[in-house]
Amino acid sequence: MAKGYNDTIIHGKNNYSLIDTKKGATMGDYYSYKRISTDTERQNFNRQIKSLERYAAEQGIEYLLEFTEEKSAKSFDDRPQFKKLDKLLRAGDTVVFKDLSRFTREAENGYKKYMEWLDKDINIIFIDDISYVIYFFLLPAYR
Repeated sequence: MAKGYNDTIIHGKNNYSLIDTKKGATMGDYYSYKRISTDTERQNFNRQIKSLERYAAEQGIEYLLEFTEEKSAKSFDDRPQFKKLDKLLRAGDTVVFKDLSRFTREAENGYKKYMEWLDKDINIIFIDDISYVIYFFLLPAYR
């Protein structure tokens, strides 16, 4: 069975399950983050924009700010827009990504940042990649 937008994994400190987000699972502000590696790879933001807009419309949410970046995901330190987002997040806020690769491509530092946000009660939504996210981030916590 395919996952619909009403059944989204919201990653929060005590919430690792598939839930219906229309029941109001999170509070705080919503932010979106879009990233492509470089313009030389002929990537563009169109798919991310459409996915994030559709998700917001179907969930009845508005993004307080939308962050866009043309940087590699190798390091969080080399991504100025991500650093701005990281500094302004507060407990209860939610960051929405189209998929995990827009957040990070580096397992160790990505896991550390993921756990840091969860410890601060920041919710993370990856619209795509449910099973991959569970394997990449959640299973190591139970080992």
